[in-house]
Amino acid sequence: MDPTTLEPINWPELFGGLGLFILGMMLLSEGLKAAASHKLHDLLRQFTQTMLRSQVAGFLTTALLQSSSATVLITIGLVNAGLMPFYQSIGVIYGANLGTTSTAWIVSTLGFKLNLTAIALPVIAIGAFVRISTKGFLANLGLAAAGFGLLFFGIHMLQSGMAGLAEQIDLVRFSDSGWITRFVLLFVGIVMTVIMQSSSAATAATLTALAANAISVEQAAVLVIGQNVGTTVKSALGSIGSNTAAKRTALAHIFFNLITGFVAFVSLPLFLWATGLVNQFIFEGTATDLIALSTFHTLFNLAGIAICLPFTQQIAENIQKLIPEKQDRLTRRLNQRNLTGSVIDLEPARLSLIDVTQELLRLEQGDSRQGLDEITEAIEQLYVYCSSLSLRAEDPKGKQLHAEILHALDHLGRFQRQMDQPSHFSQLSQTPTTKHILDREQALIHASLDWLRSSSASPVTQDWEEFLADLRHQSPELRAQLIDSAVQTPQKMAEIPALLDGLRRLEIVAKSMARLSHHLDQMDRLLNKDSSNSDM
Repeated sequence: MDPTTLEPINWPELFGGLGLFILGMMLLSEGLKAAASHKLHDLLRQFTQTMLRSQVAGFLTTALLQSSSATVLITIGLVNAGLMPFYQSIGVIYGANLGTTSTAWIVSTLGFKLNLTAIALPVIAIGAFVRISTKGFLANLGLAAAGFGLLFFGIHMLQSGMAGLAEQIDLVRFSDSGWITRFVLLFVGIVMTVIMQSSSAATAATLTALAANAISVEQAAVLVIGQNVGTTVKSALGSIGSNTAAKRTALAHIFFNLITGFVAFVSLPLFLWATGLVNQFIFEGTATDLIALSTFHTLFNLAGIAICLPFTQQIAENIQKLIPEKQDRLTRRLNQRNLTGSVIDLEPARLSLIDVTQELLRLEQGDSRQGLDEITEAIEQLYVYCSSLSLRAEDPKGKQLHAEILHALDHLGRFQRQMDQPSHFSQLSQTPTTKHILDREQALIHASLDWLRSSSASPVTQDWEEFLADLRHQSPELRAQLIDSAVQTPQKMAEIPALLDGLRRLEIVAKSMARLSHHLDQMDRLLNKDSSNSDM
């Protein structure tokens, strides 16, 4: 072919279109996350009770955000906060990988059949106007709409820029089906995702090249496998500085994508044959190459889920062995990196506060001081973590929850400082006059531990308040009885200071627990109210 007759590649349009597509996806994702940040977290938190629901939640979140990386990073944040068990996060990863195939379907079914400029430009204009003329939820939706328009306008520019790509690029070196060629294309696919920081953008570029006949379906399939593997880089980076559970989640994502990519790579002819069968059955042989590639993308991700799902428990156990828990058990959730500025940042503090409270109650229950230094250090770290939080101004519920945590932490500190003093509880328990008071306190501690361990147990705030009121009412009489007993039995005189100090300390502990349990109960009410609102 005469080089002078070749249609030139429009490199500015090619790279500009790719940049607009990536920018559009970023704005779409950021707009939707900002518009419904707590809703997304609630979706993943509430719908991850079973493995199937975890997969559905991962699929829906990724399809909504058009970014599996965003879903995985949110999941890492939830695991980091202790809101999601590590085992269930693996199900979210399965669903997220399947959800990322939605981009290929959108691009292949709409991106090359519609007049993109006629759709994209008005959507960009409307979205931008809504963004600058409104606030809050609507403004974020406007940003998402503008991103959606930019995404499709980027596809239009990619099409235009790649118009001459098939004629300009010599594909003879990649035309065979040898392993070396496949490895080269696999590596190119990985690099594309790493550079673009989005497997969806890399897939869209691959679909555009396929539409321009610059590459074959088989070549595009290998590129998509590489792009699928390339998404693990972002989750690996997102886990840096996170706690052990978050690192395990990132490793699970890497493991799943590598297994899926390996199976698809070594079984490429089989998957292409299966793609042909599916398209023959559904589209009756009329499917385009773009549809074929989207089908292939979906099939090998489904195959990865089918292979890994029966072994999820073993996968989780092996990852836990590879990344053992090394952090302090009371502060393992606290991590000042990767903070989101939303209410989710408070959950590590709330759960750690509950852990420390339980540990302090267990020491009080056993009248022991062993482990008190660990509790003291944990309280200090909780103060440091809470002081590093900066919540968005438009999140009043988060600020209220933050205040409740600080109030509870103050009363927990008062309780802890009492533990630094001699308890004298052994004397109280051996004295008939005060034994019933101490028995009642021990029963309340037992009920408090049950409440903190189980969300279904009844709150104990009122019980502690009643105990405190009774103790204050009975205290003068109890003191008088103890002193009268010492007067009548002089040999008991030496025990009086310890017994009186024990009563005084018991009153302080009861007051601290009454206020602490009140603020913990208020946190539960705030979270339950937020959760019930999200269900409506």
